[in-house]
Amino acid sequence: MSRKGDTKITNAIDLFCGAGGASLGIESAGFDLIAAIDTDTDALDTHADNLSGYTVNHDLSSVDTSIVPDRDIDYIHGSPPCQGFSVAKGDRDVDDERNSLVFDFIDWVAEINPQVVSMENVTGMLSISSHFMDKVISAFRDAGYTVKYRTLNAADYGVPQTRKRVFTVAIHNDVDTTKRWFPKPTHSKTATTTLDGRELNEWLTVEEAISDLIDITDGCTEQNKIRKEGYDGRNGPIWYPLNQPSQTITASDRMKVVTENTRRLTVRECARLQSFPDDFVFNGSKTSQYQQVGNAVPPLLQRHVAVQLLEIIRS
Repeated sequence: MSRKGDTKITNAIDLFCGAGGASLGIESAGFDLIAAIDTDTDALDTHADNLSGYTVNHDLSSVDTSIVPDRDIDYIHGSPPCQGFSVAKGDRDVDDERNSLVFDFIDWVAEINPQVVSMENVTGMLSISSHFMDKVISAFRDAGYTVKYRTLNAADYGVPQTRKRVFTVAIHNDVDTTKRWFPKPTHSKTATTTLDGRELNEWLTVEEAISDLIDITDGCTEQNKIRKEGYDGRNGPIWYPLNQPSQTITASDRMKVVTENTRRLTVRECARLQSFPDDFVFNGSKTSQYQQVGNAVPPLLQRHVAVQLLEIIRS
């Protein structure tokens, strides 16, 4: 993915950046990424080795804008940790301290005052309580923003994975909000033509994404393969029929692909299913690499979101 040229530099920062999935999408959309902030040292090392921008290890529950380069910021993206919202974690508590990071993110927005904002999280954010999203919208409004949110499926944007995430978009009250806020899908479950004449391609499949990697057995010894096949966690193993998009890539390493010799997916295969390019290298232990990939925003999905927001800024 290459950065588009433009006469006006549009600066962006990525909060809770992780390894840089969102950052990569933001850069490829045409923004100049000037800072990325997180507390995961392995993920920050990965980000620094693959992307531009100043990486900062900082607890984002503490708002300190002095750590951000002194430049006008047009766009802030953030992916506050989702464990407090995820239905996969069992019982959820609206008062889980991790949920408060959403409002810490909004505090950062209020201090920096960019033109546009996007925030990504799991769909459980919408159902954790009847009033949670009302509080989110109210907080953004108090900061001077108009807000909308929508659930986007990564598969609808060319990612070979049915990953649904809530994107909350906030546009500053001084910015024209008449343009489209969310990107139009480029793909659908079956190829089709929309009412406005756009051709939508069929969802990309696992086979299309990783067929050239299918013989890689990185980290899959016989002993490891047997252990994985016998794993019986709360949700059990995750299987991937090759002729459809994968299920949601997670931060765990319990993922297997059904081939002649069943084995877990490699880090690179998971990265492909997340739409990372092959030259994007992950640092740290294998466990950390799986976590970095699984926790990331698919770069291609974020690119579509960022392109739409760049159009709003340039208008």
